[in-house]
Amino acid sequence: MLFLFLTGLGLLIYGGIYHPAQLHAEATATVSAALTALTQGTAQAQAHATATAIAQAHVTATAAAQATAVAAATSTAEQATYTAATQGTPTLVDPLTGQNGNQWTLDSNLREGCSFSGSSLHSIVASDHVFIPCLALATNFANFTLQVHMRLARGDGGGLVFRANADSGTGYLFFVGSDGNYSLMLSDGTQANALVGGPTPAIHTATGQDNLLTVIAHGSSILLYINKQYVGSAQDTNFSAGQIGVFAIDLGHVTDAAFSQLQVWSR
Repeated sequence: MLFLFLTGLGLLIYGGIYHPAQLHAEATATVSAALTALTQGTAQAQAHATATAIAQAHVTATAAAQATAVAAATSTAEQATYTAATQGTPTLVDPLTGQNGNQWTLDSNLREGCSFSGSSLHSIVASDHVFIPCLALATNFANFTLQVHMRLARGDGGGLVFRANADSGTGYLFFVGSDGNYSLMLSDGTQANALVGGPTPAIHTATGQDNLLTVIAHGSSILLYINKQYVGSAQDTNFSAGQIGVFAIDLGHVTDAAFSQLQVWSR
C-alpha cells in the first residue's frame, strides 16, 4: 500500500496549500487511481507517485498566509523546549550514508527517486508536479523529537514525514520551500488539510545551503523548528505514531534534496 500513502501525501500538498475547495473531488479520483495501480501491480505503484493534483506553481507567501498561517514568534519557552528535547543520547542516529535496518525505500531509477549518494540520502524529482518521499519502513515513533539536515541542491523544496502509515496513506508532512515558506500538513488517506504555515526568515533560501529541520511531537502537540528557531506549532489528534521519512517535491523545477544526520529522541 506504499503507493496509496505517496498519493495521499501528494494530495496533502495540493489540498492543504493550493486549492482546498477542490480537494474532495481530486482526492476521490486520485486515490481511486492509486488503488487501480496497486491492483495491476504497475511499476509506478512500486516506485513513486505522480501528484496529479498539485498546482502549477508554488503558492506565494501571501496566499500561504491567507490559507494556513498562524503567526509564529520565537518565545523563550519554545526555545527552551528545543534545547531540552535535543539533549542526551538520541534513540536513533542514522547518518543517511547507506541502507540499513531502518529499511529506507529506494528507487533504481537513476533519473529520479530515493538513493544514497555523496554521504546523503537524496530525493530527486525530475518530473513536473511529482512528489517523492523516502520512508524508513521499519521505524515506528509516537512521542519524539525528529531532526535532519536538508540541503536543497536545486528546486522547490522538501522536508520531513512523520507518524506515517504506508498501508493507510496517513501521515504528517513538514514542508520547507526554497521560496522561504513552510507548512505542516496532514493526510488521512483521502483528504488533506494544512495545520499551520507561512513565510519565515528562519529558512536559508540560497541554493546549496543547509537547513536543520526539527519536529517535536508529544501527544497532540507538534512544534516546528528550522535552524533551531521556533517557527510554528499545531494541535492535532489524528495520528499518534508511525513511520518517519524525508521527501522532495517538484512544483515546476527539477528538485534535488539531500538529507543527512537524522536523529530521533524518543520520549
